[in-house]
Amino acid sequence: MTHDSTPTTHQRTAYRLWTLGAGLLLGLAAILSLPLIFGDLGGDRGVVNWFTIFLGSALAGGGFWWLLIQRPRQASPGRGALAGGLAALLAYPLVFLVMLVLLGEAPLELRVGSLPSRIAYALLAAFFAVAFGGWFTLVVGAAVGAGLGWAQRRLLPATQRTAGSFVATQTGRAQASARRRPWLAGLVAIVGVAAVLLGALGAWIWFAPLNLAGLERAAAPVAEYGAAVAAIEAQQAAERAAEVNPVCESRLLSHGDKVERVVVLLHGFTNCPAQYTQLAQQLYYLGDNVYIPRLPGHGLADRMTPALADLSAEELASFAGASADIAQGLGEHVTVVGLSGGGNVAAWLAQERSDVDAAVLIAPMLGILKLPEYAVKPVANAALTLPDFFIWWDAAAKEQIAGPAYAYPRYATKAVAALLRLSAFVDWRAGEAAPATGRILVVTNAADPSVNNAVVASIMDKWRARGGVVDAHEFAAALDLPHDIIDPNQPDAQIEHVYPILVELVRGG
Repeated sequence: MTHDSTPTTHQRTAYRLWTLGAGLLLGLAAILSLPLIFGDLGGDRGVVNWFTIFLGSALAGGGFWWLLIQRPRQASPGRGALAGGLAALLAYPLVFLVMLVLLGEAPLELRVGSLPSRIAYALLAAFFAVAFGGWFTLVVGAAVGAGLGWAQRRLLPATQRTAGSFVATQTGRAQASARRRPWLAGLVAIVGVAAVLLGALGAWIWFAPLNLAGLERAAAPVAEYGAAVAAIEAQQAAERAAEVNPVCESRLLSHGDKVERVVVLLHGFTNCPAQYTQLAQQLYYLGDNVYIPRLPGHGLADRMTPALADLSAEELASFAGASADIAQGLGEHVTVVGLSGGGNVAAWLAQERSDVDAAVLIAPMLGILKLPEYAVKPVANAALTLPDFFIWWDAAAKEQIAGPAYAYPRYATKAVAALLRLSAFVDWRAGEAAPATGRILVVTNAADPSVNNAVVASIMDKWRARGGVVDAHEFAAALDLPHDIIDPNQPDAQIEHVYPILVELVRGG
């Protein structure tokens, strides 16, 4: 009996077992690679979680193992690596096709109705997933596949066809198929070009330096109280003309003159100054002037506005500088408080402005979605390079999301890129120079579902290494606080516990 003879029943059983085992192991490899991308197994990301990724990778892995190794009876580390890599790549469209086509889940704001549009959208979402972080899964899948290919070659040598016979047979089949189906060669060429372009895009996203130029701003402090009030009134007039929601206009709670301390409250990403209404009143009653400027692109009456797509890091840096300038005329000492995206702006001020006496960063979005620190710059590059999309905070509820009626129910990927560029700038500057602000306090939430606290801690360490005075306070995970710990209209808000602590921290306690 030669190696090219028909396999026996025992050998067929061995083939099936290897195919099943290869699929399961490649699925396991896919979910074990998730911590490299997300910092965990991805269990809190809705339909796309560890189970769906495991299932998609296992099905794709078993299919490619049968197609590339079992059917031609050619096991090798190279073929195994190819099968594993292709399985990891195909798992993404499989998962998204199930999520979008069969289940109708759409985390991105794209009106999907017809079956062809859902399929196209699923493939686009899969492309984004690979570009953002799928390279880790591809590498892990290829490595596991290579090991499996080597093991099968060693353990089942009798099932191998001779290389010459296999090549001749496959070449003949390919030539005959090309003659009968000329469109097949064109399809292969298109897939090859697409793979090269995807590889080039992935290399750009992961290895190109993030542009951090143009994010410095010179200080131009407003010395007089009257000039500061006039500047705020001009802001408010411009906001009314821009159809800002009246409750979201920039606010000033003033005692009528320049006082000992002014507190600048910078609201969170997709929220607006109304978020701070109650906390601002408590600080005002304690004698502080309180200034709550509206972040660019936020707080418009149309909650479905595309304005956030135009947000840039340069605009955020200019906004930060202007807010600090105005604050100089409102108080002898300036304390800046920023939540979430506003925390990134406060971090920029902490690094750049010596006339800010204290900066309080609350759950700053210096790192997001539990992405590891090394993924911050690639994700920013990806969001800047790829087309802009809006993503629902809650893909099921969409516009009906529970919470503040003035906050946006979705956010733009370009706006996330702007915040991450500002974060990367602060991170770079923190490694080069001491923070300009005299006192920095970082408030984190151990149960935060949106922020990677490890990235925040890394920047804190850099500040301390350069001689900065950096204190920290963390709300315990047992409290199960939401990311937005400020807005009383958020579900699960616990302001009765949070506010007294924050007021004491903000005022230097």
